[in-house]
Amino acid sequence: MLEIKNINISFDKKECIRKGYFQAYDGQITGIYGESGTGKSSLLYILGMLSNQQHEYYYNEKS
Repeated sequence: MLEIKNINISFDKKECIRKGYFQAYDGQITGIYGESGTGKSSLLYILGMLSNQQHEYYYNEKS
């Protein structure tokens, strides 16, 4: 399971995600969808740990 808490994504003065939460379970397909400019790609950067922003990452190898 992958769990990320307190995700905040904004561009200029537009707040896309505030105090967001993401959770993905082992063995399941998880999709991310939404309108253009809502922070989907930025969320993927955070999930891939490619972002330099501060977030709380939790990873649990137990099924």
